[in-house]
Amino acid sequence: MSMKIDRRRFVGASAGLGLAACAEVGRPPGGPIDRKPPALTQVEPESLATSVDPEAALRFTFDEKLDRRSAKRALVTIPEIQGLTSSLDELTLQFETERGWPPDTVVVWTLTTSLTDRHRVPLEREIRGAFTTAPDFPPGAIQGRARVPEPDTTATDPRQRRAATAETDWTTLRAVLEIPPAEGERRATTWRISDGDAEGRFELKWLDVPSGPFDLAVFLDANANGRRDEREPVATLDSLVLSETDTLLTLDTEDLLLIDLEGPVPIRVALDSVVVDSVAVVTWFEVDGERRIRTVPTDTLGIATTTATPGPLVWGAWVDLDGDGNFGPADSLGTSEPFAAPDTLEVFPATPESLSLAWPDSVLPFGAVDTLLVTPVPRDLVKSPPDLDSVPE
Repeated sequence: MSMKIDRRRFVGASAGLGLAACAEVGRPPGGPIDRKPPALTQVEPESLATSVDPEAALRFTFDEKLDRRSAKRALVTIPEIQGLTSSLDELTLQFETERGWPPDTVVVWTLTTSLTDRHRVPLEREIRGAFTTAPDFPPGAIQGRARVPEPDTTATDPRQRRAATAETDWTTLRAVLEIPPAEGERRATTWRISDGDAEGRFELKWLDVPSGPFDLAVFLDANANGRRDEREPVATLDSLVLSETDTLLTLDTEDLLLIDLEGPVPIRVALDSVVVDSVAVVTWFEVDGERRIRTVPTDTLGIATTTATPGPLVWGAWVDLDGDGNFGPADSLGTSEPFAAPDTLEVFPATPESLSLAWPDSVLPFGAVDTLLVTPVPRDLVKSPPDLDSVPE
């Protein structure tokens, strides 16, 4: 039985299949994905406005529609205003107060990067401004310029060399002025915030004269979250006061050295007398509260180098006569290898340490090591660790 194929129907079906295939790989409906941050186009009252009506609303107009949920928590004010309510109408975000803006007061506002558009694209950076309900802004200001330590061009660690040659990104600089907590309170009050310029300068403005005391933290806000986190270099000052006769407090750059409080610090231990077999001396380091033991053999000049995090550091050394990397007997008589008694060093942030070490010359009958509650070298490094159960109490 023969079957006739309707050519027109076959061609139509093929064309339909072709269109369906094209639809699968084409651009999704709605156009390209929005990745452009929302931009502020107008503020009312305008920034630096004076004699603002305490009942006035604070309005922000943007170039695109915002996400309503993020808008509710996007505003931060100094001083903190209780009872703020928000509303969003098309492109305008509005905040109103229940009791009005405080009289004769500077209100510093910040729109945080938690504010997003409808496609969840956040502000590119924080936006700040200020207005006052008084006839004028107060004239007081604190100025300063931050600096970083001189680079260590002699560093041997590749990571340290890269850090030494890296340029400081001063656009991440942030200065935060706080009022210390009153007696019985735990939290300080943020009072002024300033970003740095391309050379590390900042200015905290609109301060009453006289006023203070204030606490200041200046730091490189690498992750742009508005607060100082671990490993972000910082300088702190307390008890800053603007006197009745001075409207400008200029801070000395010597007081504004940004320091990495948690970063590793170079430690250099040098034998005060170099002998031929100085290469056999091993220096050990133990951070208090941890069981991380580091051993560093001296080089042919009698120098051992390492790094340590800030805080207390226990260290010592011994002459590794047999070169096995462990503290043990030196001879058939059971005398221990010569050692230097353990000592404790307080490592300060960003302050390299250089220590002088006398040639280790203390010795013990090695059998006596078993009777010591604290061995002259950490037990991890003793060739025959004592049986702790047999140590007398």
